[in-house]
Amino acid sequence: MQSGNFFEGLGNVLGSVLRTIVHLLTAVIGGIGHALHEFTHGFADALGIHASAVNILFLVVGVLFLVAGVRALIRRSFIGGIIWLVLAALILGNLIAY
Repeated sequence: MQSGNFFEGLGNVLGSVLRTIVHLLTAVIGGIGHALHEFTHGFADALGIHASAVNILFLVVGVLFLVAGVRALIRRSFIGGIIWLVLAALILGNLIAY
């Protein structure tokens, strides 16, 4: 009977440790998710757009086009740079206007 109590206690300790680890991971992941949610809504409010996935996707694409345009201008590819910047202006302008 003594060995049964030992293994029962060991199981309780391991279960408690596992439960604590799961609670900590849940709290950390939940905190990161909440912070990301708040950042996205704050960023969208500052730009005057809705915080939907499609709008955020268009925002990322527009910023990538803007970066591509600046990089093209730095490489002295003026026509390519102007095309990228015009595309970025069209996407970002339409996104922020609505």
